[in-house]
Amino acid sequence: MVITLAIYLGFVMPAVTGVAPVMLTELFSTESRYTGVSTSYQLAQTVGSGFSPLIATFLLAAAGGATNTWPVALFLVIVAAASGWAALTLPERSDQSLVEVNAGHPTIRTASMRTTTADTDSAPR
Repeated sequence: MVITLAIYLGFVMPAVTGVAPVMLTELFSTESRYTGVSTSYQLAQTVGSGFSPLIATFLLAAAGGATNTWPVALFLVIVAAASGWAALTLPERSDQSLVEVNAGHPTIRTASMRTTTADTDSAPR
């Protein structure tokens, strides 16, 4: 059991926690990135961590006690499959530059597109 836990904490968790921040930041434009990543990450953690123990307890009770764990295992397989499907259907942005990614968002403007009031006031009339 200790070896299994060591393998899980040493190999599986770093693979997930190392990729998730990069994957999430690619989904949002520069102006909404912090809010988008934080909101999606916190909602996923709240829903997943908050309701999973309740669902597992209900499934164990409905299956007749702690000796029949198949419903909980099936629940975990379904959640893992849904997570895998969601990750596979995300848009691939590794071959795009940040300028191309931000070009699809109309609120993003480059420095050359900006005009200030000083620029318009000093223009010849």
